[in-house]
Amino acid sequence: MNGARPCSSDQRAYTFEQLGGGPDRTRTCGLRFRKPPLYPSELRGRPVVFSATRALVQVIWERRPKRNGAGPVKKGEGSGKLDPRLVPRAVLDVLRRLSSGGHEAWLVGGGVRDLLREKRSRPPKDWDIATAARPDEVMRLFRRVIPTGVKHGTVTVLTKSAPVEVTTFRGEAGYTDARRPDRVEFIDRIEEDLARRDFTINAIAWNPFSGELRDPFGGMEDLRRGLVRAVRDPLERFTEDGLRPMRAVRLACVLEISLEEKTAAAIPQALGSFGKVAIERVRQEIERIMLAPRPSIGLALMRKTGLLESVIPELAREEEEAFVTRLRAIDGTERMLHLRLAILLSEQIEGGGSVSTPSQILEGLRFPRSVVASVETLLGVADWRSLESMRPADRRRILARVGLENAKDVACLWRALASSHGDSEQAGKVAFLASELEAEAKRCPPVSAKDLAITGREIMSLLGLGPGPKVGEAISYLLDIVIEDPRRNEPDELRAALEAWWE
Repeated sequence: MNGARPCSSDQRAYTFEQLGGGPDRTRTCGLRFRKPPLYPSELRGRPVVFSATRALVQVIWERRPKRNGAGPVKKGEGSGKLDPRLVPRAVLDVLRRLSSGGHEAWLVGGGVRDLLREKRSRPPKDWDIATAARPDEVMRLFRRVIPTGVKHGTVTVLTKSAPVEVTTFRGEAGYTDARRPDRVEFIDRIEEDLARRDFTINAIAWNPFSGELRDPFGGMEDLRRGLVRAVRDPLERFTEDGLRPMRAVRLACVLEISLEEKTAAAIPQALGSFGKVAIERVRQEIERIMLAPRPSIGLALMRKTGLLESVIPELAREEEEAFVTRLRAIDGTERMLHLRLAILLSEQIEGGGSVSTPSQILEGLRFPRSVVASVETLLGVADWRSLESMRPADRRRILARVGLENAKDVACLWRALASSHGDSEQAGKVAFLASELEAEAKRCPPVSAKDLAITGREIMSLLGLGPGPKVGEAISYLLDIVIEDPRRNEPDELRAALEAWWE
């Protein structure tokens, strides 16, 4: 067989196909070994000569998973392209089981897209499996399955390490609510399944065992050119799911690529469908844009396509120069949601005249109360233009308002707003004063009631009072004294001051 020498009773030559025909199992001398990490793309047609037990164990050990359990790869695949070693073991195990059960199965969506990208800072996390198996067939193959969306062909397989989503190839029709299809039809070809997807860069299927790719709509070429392009007719894709225009902008922003011309032109025509989308889903996309390396890409596209007018009209109606100035500031700050939102909405405080306050805008977008409160706190001390006239005591009063733990955020806000206005000399002064604020916070000055050298109980005893408004006034009076001069935060000094105030 292919020039292999004759086999003795305990040493036989097999091709990969004779070992069982799939990556799920190997047959040898009547024994079955579960899930050896052998790959058809590497072994098909080659004779594998081994002693029945010892040599097979050695082969399995040598080909054990090196990274994420995916085993060996073909030449050139370790250069940031389609490298099976970057696919989580749980996902590969599910693919193996589907394939060994006789069902066509592929990796699709964001995971494949991100593997194909030239610039990638970390392994992809978003892995989806598409299969010809019907949902009931998938559920029979695995012990622990959650029927998360059986009506639409989706089930979640619970593995030891992570849940894996598996969806049957499907076609869709009718989108009354601009979100879910009215009718779903299960189909047998991966190409037809890819045709229903949103963007070409998400409509690529890959088999990590055989190395085969299916890319019927040119997604790889669009990735190379740096384009987000809708599959087939962009307006049709956008009216199917009203969130897709926002997703197009978010993808362009996060991946730092461009919207294809026809895709961008279709967004204003799809704003009616976008208006049907739940505001919580829109907010999630805004969060992702704000936490991208350069939020300015997404925010500028939102303004250009009319999405910003639909979501935050106060920002869409601002002068272009003021808007672009803040985008520069946002790009230059740390990737913290509350800080970047504060910069985005700072003009609403500075310019006034807004129909809605920043808090009302964020609450309308259903941001968590904690985020709204953090933005409110920062915007309360956002006036960087008055910093030059501040005394050290004024800085301590700011720390009393925001808390010592938030000094760095305030300093970042001041630097970002000052530097974005183009006056380098003034920006330098503000940067120095921001550093002074951070240095003051590190000295931990007394800025709250718990920092006072005498307790609330002692204050009540000295005044002969029980809990009430007067005690609060006394604490505020003493706190103002020590913020003005921290050296006076001594028990005897505060008792004397309290007695003089009370008299």
